[in-house]
Amino acid sequence: MNIIQKGNAHTNSSSREGHVPFIIVDHISAGSMSSMDSWFTSPSNTVSSAHFGVSKSGKIHQYVPITRMAWANGLTTDAIPKAAASLVRQNAPVNPNKYTVSIEHEGTDGNLTEAQFAATVELHRFIAAEVKWLYGQALLLDEQHVIGHFQVDPARKPNCPGPKFPWSRLYQALSSSESVRIENVPDVKEEMGERPIPRGSDGNREEAANMTTENATLSARMIKLEEAAQTTAERIKLLEGRVHQAEAQWNELRKTNQLLSNQLHQLVLKLEASSVPAWAEEAFSFYSDFIHEPSGTTEFWRLLTIMYRARIASVVQTSK
Repeated sequence: MNIIQKGNAHTNSSSREGHVPFIIVDHISAGSMSSMDSWFTSPSNTVSSAHFGVSKSGKIHQYVPITRMAWANGLTTDAIPKAAASLVRQNAPVNPNKYTVSIEHEGTDGNLTEAQFAATVELHRFIAAEVKWLYGQALLLDEQHVIGHFQVDPARKPNCPGPKFPWSRLYQALSSSESVRIENVPDVKEEMGERPIPRGSDGNREEAANMTTENATLSARMIKLEEAAQTTAERIKLLEGRVHQAEAQWNELRKTNQLLSNQLHQLVLKLEASSVPAWAEEAFSFYSDFIHEPSGTTEFWRLLTIMYRARIASVVQTSK
């Protein structure tokens, strides 16, 4: 069995929020495999997705990791009690998407080809093995835990996965330990992203389960890396905001500092202008007898200067 990874950045999915998947829900795509691939990877699709798709030729495409919730079996809270599946009703009010794994089948009425039937049987077993490995809990492959979309949402999806879907044959195959062997089933050529899972009987089923471990580990690591990248991006955005805020505050401080510097300079000029020079004090003291009410104006100090200089010149002339 080959699983070809087809999901991309536009494929819808959400966190399971701690819920362990324990139900597989089978669907019919009502279209071709190519249209399914296109829709589940389209940026215009904001309403639905599935974990897996099985083509008529037996190819298996994966769109959403099992550890994530696909958008395939959602119900409103008031619609959950109307579900035909008892397990869905018992788990109200939890959205069924949180605990289900979805498989789409190429076609319109559920009449699977032999290759498609063999592939979906192996895929059901693969999902059960993955859930056991990832969560340590069993996903039973019986009529209660492998159901159709019509049992989840009978009001809107009464014919999904179709009237010809081989339920009895599927349950019988899933209850058997033998792998389904179909003659003349063409091998699926290797494509980008596929993970080969060996077919066979009980002798190599353990080997098949072991090979899924690597795939599950990679999926888990990818999820962690995506979450870490998102956290890092949010931190960078936060830091950029803080840097921008700091730059704005720094510019304000520079403006304030410049304003204070200008004000200080004006104060210094005023102080210098209002201070009395030493020579003026001496001149004022010398001529204080002739000045009764000094004005302190520029003309007054100018007059004192002239008189002081004249007096000094007279004293010097007399001493000669």
